[in-house]
Amino acid sequence: MSGPLDGIRVLEQSVWQQGTVAGALLADMGADVVKIEGPLSADPGRWFGGVDLPANPYFENNNRNKRGVVLDFKNPAARQALYRMVEIADVFITNLRLPAVERLGVSYADLSARNPRLVYGHGTGYGAKGPEAHQGAFDLIAQARSGMMYTNGTPDGEPLQVGAPIADQVGGLLLAWGVLLALFNAQRTGEGQLVSSSILAGQMFAQGFQVTDYLFGAQLRPRPALARPERSMAQPLWNSYRAGDGRWFVLATPYPQHWWGKVCQAIGHPELEKDANRGDIVRHPENCPRAIGRLDEVFATHDRRHWLTAFRAIDLPCSAVADYGDLAADPQVLANDLIVDYRHSTGGYRMAGIPVSLSRTPGSIQRPAPEFGQHTEEILLEYGFDWSEIAALREAGAIGPRADVDNRPEAFGI
Repeated sequence: MSGPLDGIRVLEQSVWQQGTVAGALLADMGADVVKIEGPLSADPGRWFGGVDLPANPYFENNNRNKRGVVLDFKNPAARQALYRMVEIADVFITNLRLPAVERLGVSYADLSARNPRLVYGHGTGYGAKGPEAHQGAFDLIAQARSGMMYTNGTPDGEPLQVGAPIADQVGGLLLAWGVLLALFNAQRTGEGQLVSSSILAGQMFAQGFQVTDYLFGAQLRPRPALARPERSMAQPLWNSYRAGDGRWFVLATPYPQHWWGKVCQAIGHPELEKDANRGDIVRHPENCPRAIGRLDEVFATHDRRHWLTAFRAIDLPCSAVADYGDLAADPQVLANDLIVDYRHSTGGYRMAGIPVSLSRTPGSIQRPAPEFGQHTEEILLEYGFDWSEIAALREAGAIGPRADVDNRPEAFGI
């Protein structure tokens, strides 16, 4: 089956994660995404992590299903070649800083002048407007700037980072979403436009309720009293617990007054219902640490499987605190293709799958991330260049890779 974006041509000049994730999401759904790199400016993500592995999981995950071309935009001939490609492309995606795209001649103004239908997706650190629009940012910066690290911090003021690169991932997802909205509009009106999203915006979106709660007039909520930095003592049925086998699980219901008696029965300790006074759990938070302490004692008597079975029997929302090994064997994860097989020239692997499913036009992972400049000639031919023109570009040093360029990771400061 063909993907829903079959026939959509995407040119992507992105590095690291935000822009590359956006491109990968489109490529997964059938778009022909061409990754553009310069002979002296390869994506540093090629050498980030996985240095002792035959294939780099970071780069492969962010650049799967794409083809690769090397164009030196500092060379006028390469810039003209890009402009010619833009004339028949549908989308251009970049997460380079605004000064860089202006200097290289690949800004929205530069490219839309060649193709008014072009959808231009720009992933930024802080947004397209404002005094810091020209500044770059990384995942940790966005977590700090957006309030995410404050929210996750400890009562004594120590900020805590979310371990996964949530700012880059959410930022890439929102950028891809914006591109799709603009494509839909272009199909109807024939007009392209500039799509801008930022990793700061993504982190604020992820905290939409909390930010709005404050803006509606609520007090800036203090961090809850913690038994240790990662665990709240504010609500016994919205909490994490360690079972007798040393493995953790969580209970998650916002209605403790409804569930407390059922939980006490399910764990075989009906006396705790009166001990903790289920109404007091809600009305008198000072009683919650005592209730949590009693649950800690009870849960230490059996392994995690025992408790999860008991809670699922009464339909209480619960889950194991999974590590990546648990995920790799999780039948729910596997049933929904959230982990899939992945073929690479160095061997067979498994990879995080596509996070959305379509019944008639599903996405798929069909090719590994491109080698540096792997498809340069192939792509130029498809965009209307003939062999003599390609030879002239190579003679001018406008396309690559070039034999005289050091493309080792050390040359890029990795």
